[in-house]
Amino acid sequence: MHRSSQNLIPLLTGALLLAACSDSQHPVAPEPSVSAAVGQAGAGMPWSIAFVSTRSGNQDIFVMNPAGTDQPGLAEPRNLTAGNPGADNWPAWSNDGRIAFASARDGHANLELYVMQSDGSDPVRITTTTTANIQPAWSPDANEIAFVRGAGPTDNPFVQGSRQIWVRDLMSGTERQLTHAGDNYHPAWSPNGKQIIFSSDRNGDFSTPAPEKSASLGLHDIYIMDAQAGDAVLTRVTNNPTSLDGEPSFSPDGKLIAFRTRRETATDPDGVVRHWCTIAVANVDGSDIRYLTPKPANVLSTQWCNAFPAWSRNGKEIYFHSARFGIPLDIYAVGVDGTGLRRLTYNSSAETAPAVR
Repeated sequence: MHRSSQNLIPLLTGALLLAACSDSQHPVAPEPSVSAAVGQAGAGMPWSIAFVSTRSGNQDIFVMNPAGTDQPGLAEPRNLTAGNPGADNWPAWSNDGRIAFASARDGHANLELYVMQSDGSDPVRITTTTTANIQPAWSPDANEIAFVRGAGPTDNPFVQGSRQIWVRDLMSGTERQLTHAGDNYHPAWSPNGKQIIFSSDRNGDFSTPAPEKSASLGLHDIYIMDAQAGDAVLTRVTNNPTSLDGEPSFSPDGKLIAFRTRRETATDPDGVVRHWCTIAVANVDGSDIRYLTPKPANVLSTQWCNAFPAWSRNGKEIYFHSARFGIPLDIYAVGVDGTGLRRLTYNSSAETAPAVR
């Protein structure tokens, strides 16, 4: 069953990239060396890469093998949410093999959180509110889920969003609010479960007009807070108040973070200086930033968007989605040192938000 264009909104706004990456007047040059890496298996269990796709005609959650899909010799992905017309987004694996996700199913207008088994069975709704609940993140012991609740930014360059980060205890059903200022998104737990890293624009420079402040970009920096006390115990990790540092997560050993940033600029082939979205790795304190997805000089920045990094279980690769060939997006993986780039999906639909078990 095909959904209406209204039901596609969670994917388009959730990806935060589509409009910023479109430029049909300037074809993107093919990227060298990617095709040679097709089919190389990354570390991980079978069917351990979850992602969002519209390849079914609906916005569904799929799983694929770490080696990728859509190429000869590689298995086709499995659709875990087939048969439900609601828009499904933001898959997140627990350490015991369940998947949390956001969905507009069950006839409600806003996104709510659900938990299902690894094969897509037994979906259970865990939130019921009048506002959006998105971006679930499991605690290491799989007893709690951090998530984002509230209204996100708009394209008004001087209007902040009001999303806050909450945690839900799955045993008791109780919730606690962790953030209380600015617009906050993309929580991720530290490996020991004591801290949560996230993005916030609480100290953004809102004197800067669009396009740096918009629904698809934002003025967010990265922060770490105590998992119990929330932003009462807070450390600022990055200080980039006129652009974006977003979607952070800890490496499996807790020593590094991966995130999306728009720090880099370039003079494009059309002579305009622009930012672009790239995947970066840094120490937990924000030092020693390394950029993993450099933009070729002959490609417009508007056509080079890389976002939503997710660590492999062994900490050697980072999965992410990218619009480097223009819309739609595909799933890629790259080594933590920036080598070994692999393209995992080859489909005419948008493929976003990878999550790794």
